[in-house]
Amino acid sequence: MTTTAVVGTQWGDEGKGKIVDTLAIEGGIIARYAGGPNAGHTIYVNGKKVILHLVPSSVTRPGTINIVGPGVLVNPDILLEEIVIAQAYGSTVLLDPAAHIITPWDVQLDKLREAASGGSAIGTTLRGIGPCAESRTGRRGIRLGDLALHVGDLHAALEARNYAAERIALIKNYGATPMPLDGLVVWCAGFRNLTQHFGDTRAVIHETIGSSGYVLFEGAQGEQLDIDRGTYPFVTSTNTGIDGIAKTTGVRRFDKVIGVAKAYITRVGNGPFPTKLDGELADKLRELGHEYGSTTGRPRDVGWLDLVLLKYAIRMSGITELVMTKLDVLTGVRKIQVAARYLLDGKPLDRLTTLTTEVLNRVTVEYVEVDGWQEDITCCRSFSDLPRAAQDYVRFVEREAGLLITMIGVGPERDAIIMR
Repeated sequence: MTTTAVVGTQWGDEGKGKIVDTLAIEGGIIARYAGGPNAGHTIYVNGKKVILHLVPSSVTRPGTINIVGPGVLVNPDILLEEIVIAQAYGSTVLLDPAAHIITPWDVQLDKLREAASGGSAIGTTLRGIGPCAESRTGRRGIRLGDLALHVGDLHAALEARNYAAERIALIKNYGATPMPLDGLVVWCAGFRNLTQHFGDTRAVIHETIGSSGYVLFEGAQGEQLDIDRGTYPFVTSTNTGIDGIAKTTGVRRFDKVIGVAKAYITRVGNGPFPTKLDGELADKLRELGHEYGSTTGRPRDVGWLDLVLLKYAIRMSGITELVMTKLDVLTGVRKIQVAARYLLDGKPLDRLTTLTTEVLNRVTVEYVEVDGWQEDITCCRSFSDLPRAAQDYVRFVEREAGLLITMIGVGPERDAIIMR
């Protein structure tokens, strides 16, 4: 049996999609367990760029069974488009009827709230994630399974527990006009054909594990965006680590928990960023790394690799091994800085301190400088092919993190990866 989880160690955008695509095997179960269409996973297949938001990044692998689990917040429009992509590549998509639906009300409310928040805005993707998660937690939202209802029953489901009345009232409170209830009923009814992809995803996962089959869990966003452990309130609305798997699928034992980290670090949206860079080098890394949101197109803030955050992620998510992506982007940087420790009020921060927004806003960073390299590494396919300075950088991060780096991304293409 191999039960593997792939999680992000930073603020998302670490390249988890490429790693999931690499680890997926024909006949295996690959399950997306959290997040929503605020996540954008980009993979390259034979030179073609494929951006996915809801289905696992393995859908371009023929013969895979790709699960959208009960913890995923679903936009049906996007889901339909991505099922078509999966079918074109010969893979299967299985939807959990318990996954909650993001409605036009949620999207509208998200936009209104962010606009009204001004300087205190979170910097969401405006995809309706937060409002949908609120309805889910408040036990008022609608789920994929409701799409199977007849129109009259669907109407009643939207009115149940005051869901429609509250949503409409909230939108009107901002001076906006919401879609009428009857219009939302028609909108929901238009996705009834999604029901043909329904399945008992938790039963499939546990049956596969019980028969020593292969199950791969794909995370969305990263540890620092976790609703409970991240830089609240500048976080997403779901659990991004392995606890999100346990909560939604019941799986609590993993053969591997793979933490994915870029060779540097990025963030999109608002919130603390201790190692953030500005100026010419930041612009250069952003362009070389194509650091623009897959979902929003927004430019990402760029900074040096942060070992304090990385160690925190390892501790919080039970990570057993690491993957380093986008090592190639650092090519040409003569001296690379790495955040080695934080100082708080002039004193070293205790290694077990919880890295809240309040803490990160107050720390100063102490860096270690390492030599860079000038050689193009995009054609390297073994660790020994890398320039010595690049090897030293990887080994330095391994020593500091206390875990092996088992895969290294050296370019955007599917095969541009070093397995160790």
